Amino acid sequence: MSQNNFVSKLSHAGDTDWVFRFNYRLKISTLYHKLTNETYPVYDGKMLFWGFNLDLKGWLQEEWEKATQGIDIPNVYLNRPTQMLHNRQFTWLDNFSCPICLMQKSSYENLHCVERSDNGPDGYKNVLRICATCHAIITRGCFEERWPREKAGLFHQIMYFGLDIYPRIFYKPPIEFDKDGYLTATNFEDILRKIDQQEISERHKTEVFIKEWGKYQYQFFRDICLGKWSWKKSIKLFPELQSEFQSEFEWIQL
Repeated sequence: MSQNNFVSKLSHAGDTDWVFRFNYRLKISTLYHKLTNETYPVYDGKMLFWGFNLDLKGWLQEEWEKATQGIDIPNVYLNRPTQMLHNRQFTWLDNFSCPICLMQKSSYENLHCVERSDNGPDGYKNVLRICATCHAIITRGCFEERWPREKAGLFHQIMYFGLDIYPRIFYKPPIEFDKDGYLTATNFEDILRKIDQQEISERHKTEVFIKEWGKYQYQFFRDICLGKWSWKKSIKLFPELQSEFQSEFEWIQL
């Protein structure tokens, strides 16, 4: 451990598989996977991308707590003097703060986080007040600026309201299960169906996880907007989106 960084390595069979780093100056933590040569953001001791088992989660949480002991960790709004409020129509941050760029702005507009074209409902769970600049970028901006802002707005609402921001209007047929009870196909509507069919206790656990997942993703995409993470490197963490992006913008090297 250096003066500026906390470093911890998790090894398997003598080889280092994962490296956790906490930068004390920037108060940013990351997890590096040697096999894939990818670096993942860590928030609150969590890394919520795929391929991360419970043992690794326990190790990461423990090392993050060691690294941050006695340190003032910024809150979800990076200690800006603001808080989330809502009425029946929309959600907003007080003190004229934009939840995406975290700057105080003079002009605000409504963002339907689930778009109206996707049956996104009106009301505070889905409508977020953001600054006119961020809204203009989302509606007319370039992909590299639009994409993280769209995601930051969506996950900001999931952080507070879970999947209640989505309409329960199903167009696709239900999924089928094989003889062993495993899913043969999946889509987002299937996830909503499955949650709606859960027992109350299980549904509560699912909702807690989804809100934690929303908080993680909100901070991640917001920090891309703030320039803390490279969008080119970050998009590589999403294989389907990366493929879609490269087919449309093949001249841009990731």
